[in-house]
Formats: sequence, C-alpha cells, structure tokens
Amino acid sequence: MSTSNTGIRPIDRVALTPSAVDTIAQALIHASEPLVVTDFTGKDIRAQAELVKLATAVKGLRVFGAGGSEMSFPSAATEPTAEGYFGAEHLISQVRKAVPEDSLFMIEAVTDTQLVVEKIQETLPAELLATDYIGAKKFVRQIVGDETYLFSFPGSVYWIAKRYNIPILTIVLNNNGWNAPQNSLLPVRPDGPASRVSNKALNISFTPTTDYSGIAKVAGAGKIGTFRASTADELVKTLEYAVEFLKENLCNFGCTFGRPRRKHVD
Repeated sequence: MSTSNTGIRPIDRVALTPSAVDTIAQALIHASEPLVVTDFTGKDIRAQAELVKLATAVKGLRVFGAGGSEMSFPSAATEPTAEGYFGAEHLISQVRKAVPEDSLFMIEAVTDTQLVVEKIQETLPAELLATDYIGAKKFVRQIVGDETYLFSFPGSVYWIAKRYNIPILTIVLNNNGWNAPQNSLLPVRPDGPASRVSNKALNISFTPTTDYSGIAKVAGAGKIGTFRASTADELVKTLEYAVEFLKENLCNFGCTFGRPRRKHVD
C-alpha cells in the first residue's frame, strides 16, 4: 500500500474489461432488488463519489459495507437512562457530534468495533482508518478498548505524544476485561465451558480497573489533558471542553474515557 494526502491507494489497479462493465451494469439496471457489496471504499477518494453517482442513477440500489455497517441507513442515537448513565452507543454518538467533521477516526475497539463503526457513520473518504495509519495532519480521534490501551504500552505512546507534540483525542471503552477470547469461543461452542464462567475465571478480567487517564498523564509528564464524565449531561460538556482544549493546545494531549459496565465514562 502507498499513502498520500489524497488518501490510501493500492500500488496497482486491475481494471475491468468493457464487457465485464456492461454485464455488471445490465445486471444492476434490471435487478428487482439491486445491491452493491463493498468495503473500505475510502481507500481511493474518487471511489466514493462514483458510488454515490451509481446509487443515484440506479433506482432502489442499496449499498452494503462489508466492514460492518449499511451505508444506506443513518445511526439512531441511544438515549441514556433516567439516572444519566449511558453506554458505548450514546458515547460514540456524542463524540461524533463534538469533533470536527473532517477529522480521522482510528478504531481498535475489538469487541465493540462493529458498534463503533455503525455509530460513527463516516461520510468522507479515508475518514475511518486502522490504528497503524501514520502521517495524519487532521484532528485524530482514537477509540480503543481497554485491552488495546493496556497492551499497546500506553506509557510509551503518551511519552512519544509529548515528545513530538502529537494531538490525539483518546477514548477508552472499558468493559473490565479482555473479552475478545471469550467472545471468539462462544460462536464455536455456544454451550461450552466458556459460556458458563466469568472472565475472571478465564483470567482475562481487568478488575480492579486501573486509572487509564493517570497512566497517560504520568507518561506525558503532567502535560496530558485528562477528563472524566459520570453522567450524560457531563459527557456533552466534557467532550466540548476536551475538543477545544486539543484545538488550542496542539501538543501533549490525550483524553481517555473508561466505561464501567452500564454506568459511566472515565
């Protein structure tokens, strides 16, 4: 792969023959329920515009992104509870509203990846990237699971952020454990031993929860901005402040949120 300011492009392209293009076009035009299945359309920023033209030209055409979201449908915001508690759904919907429209999402949310992608509902090419993308010059939003945060050596990450003045808004989705192994076992053996024990019994629990914000702040020699929101009302105000903080202090910043199960974000 090669990268540039215009997006991520494959090293080489394999073009369809004219007859293949005609076959596909005729099939779509005459289909009773036309459907396009695609993935990572934003790798070439020209592809999205052409896909929009196609969907507009072919009556009833639906577009399905194999990465985990149907592009034809907007995401609905999930309301918090009467007590003000909220889940990852509400968190991501509020993050989407708070940050600049053309900023980048770096996703490594593991068991919450599909949920995050569906709630983000990206609209710009190359807006949704894996966490190994380098060279971004836009506002970067990093959404990671607690296991990703801990396994990626956060001390080194935020020391590097301080040293090279890298502005990143980091959100940690905390579900109190490395639940991916258990989630992988259940589809294969839904009634197996993993379905009858807790993540603590499987030695994949992260309780007691560590201070994710504290790790970042110490690694950044106190120059990392950290924030906490315990209710839905606090979340909106805190996100607004965090985004403005990052815009004005283009250095040494990480905003880490942890999500205790069904309660609040830290």
